[in-house]
Amino acid sequence: MTRQIIGFNDEVIDSIFLSATASDSHLVLATNSNLIRIYDARTMDARLLGGHTDVVLCLDKSPDGQWLVSGSKDNTARVWTHDERGWRCIAIAQGHAEAIGAVAMSRTGSKFLFTASQDRTVKMWDLSELDTTASEPVHLKSLATMRIHEKDINALDVSPNDSLLVSGSQDKTLKLFSIDYRAPTAKQAASGSIKQLGLCKGHKRGVWSVKFSTTDRVVASGAADRTIRLWSLDDFTCVKVCRLVEPACTRLILADVRGTHQFGSACRIPVERDAACQYGIGWTGQAVEHPRRRMRQDVGWARRQGGWSVSNPRSVALTELADLGIGFELG
Repeated sequence: MTRQIIGFNDEVIDSIFLSATASDSHLVLATNSNLIRIYDARTMDARLLGGHTDVVLCLDKSPDGQWLVSGSKDNTARVWTHDERGWRCIAIAQGHAEAIGAVAMSRTGSKFLFTASQDRTVKMWDLSELDTTASEPVHLKSLATMRIHEKDINALDVSPNDSLLVSGSQDKTLKLFSIDYRAPTAKQAASGSIKQLGLCKGHKRGVWSVKFSTTDRVVASGAADRTIRLWSLDDFTCVKVCRLVEPACTRLILADVRGTHQFGSACRIPVERDAACQYGIGWTGQAVEHPRRRMRQDVGWARRQGGWSVSNPRSVALTELADLGIGFELG
């Protein structure tokens, strides 16, 4: 650990890096409050973003790290940016009937945004014509709405090429969807839709996190049943299961450091050796309690050595992934 931040109002719910002034220049935290905390990664100078009227539950960012998206219990999502005027809200997505528990932006540009709610629906919003110079936040246009699960939707992710969407729910399942987005033209407004492609079953408790691999045709999921699963995008079957020995592992990071895959935890949480998989993937696990449920599991794909990680309910630590637990090469 190289640096630690302590002094939050309550549990750390979500965290993300932004690149407002340089690569990974700011750390953003949702801390069981309606205020979003933004820290300068170099000076640790802190700013509070106000706008939501209830607890902020989830965060995401644009591919270039310039835009921040937040979802809240106030049933809205907000898009934020940074310029010479400082941090400010530039757009509001309003239309869900219940709290927004997951958000996911386009991965190839600022084209669209997905939000998922406890009302069991996912909405697709158009970002293509968003005016970042406007003095007041604009209300986004919903391109599509679809009921996709029978219980709360806890997680969303968009594939690196913007062609697929994956969702994870309290109903213990993952669902895969194809994304059809058409950018606006001079004669036609932007349009979008999603179509279900597959269903992934296997978790024994609610799914709390989902992530597409950046290199392989697999998607990872973390659930409250203490397992991490890898699913094939070809036939939607489970190709590997990582069973966690300790019950409190709820934050997971994947890293490929100089060709060696790291598999361990800053909390030294033991894992089964069988978790090494044919796709060349290693895991690190860390514990964090989620205020909405007893357990939450997040999965993250990391391509660099260092990263911010939630290490306990009220502190965040900057760690070197190479130092997390056991490192080994996969055959």
